[in-house]
Amino acid sequence: MVETLPQTYTSQAEIERIWSSAAALLRTDDNQDGQPEAGVWDDIVAEATDAVNFCCEKWYEPADMANNLWIRGAATRIGAYLLSQRRGDPGQYTSQYERVIADLEQVESGKKQVPRLAQRADFTPAMSNLRVDHRFATKKIRVQQQISTGGTSARQDADPVYLDE
Repeated sequence: MVETLPQTYTSQAEIERIWSSAAALLRTDDNQDGQPEAGVWDDIVAEATDAVNFCCEKWYEPADMANNLWIRGAATRIGAYLLSQRRGDPGQYTSQYERVIADLEQVESGKKQVPRLAQRADFTPAMSNLRVDHRFATKKIRVQQQISTGGTSARQDADPVYLDE
C-alpha cells in the first residue's frame, strides 16, 4: 500500500529553482539515462511535507498551509537539503535546513506563528453563565447556552435537553 499525501508544500520545480535543473538531475539520475529515478521526487516532497506537518499541523490546517509562502519556502529548503543527502553526501544547504527546522520547532512550541496564516484554534473569549440544577445526581453545574458566549466548543459544557413532563 502506498500512502499519498492530500497536500504537499513543495514540488520538484520549486526545489530545482534552488538547485538548477541540471544539478537536480545529476542527484536523481542514478543510471545516467537522462531521467530521474522513479519515485525520487515523490519521496523528497513527501518527506519535506511530513517534516513541516510534524511541527505545524496541530496549529494550522494542511489545506491552508499548502497556499502559504512561508510554509512552501520552508518545505522547499528542507527538500533541497534532502536532495543533497540522497547519495550519502554530507549535505548542502545545511545552514538553511537548520534555520528552518529551528523556526518550525518554535512554531510547534507556540513561541512563533507562521506569517499570514490563521491558526485552526478558536481564540475568541468565552464566558459561561452557570446555574446549579439539582435534578441531576452528578454534574449539577450547567452552562446556560442562551446567555453564554464562546460557541459550543469543548470549552463550554452544553446543557442536555431536559424536558419536564
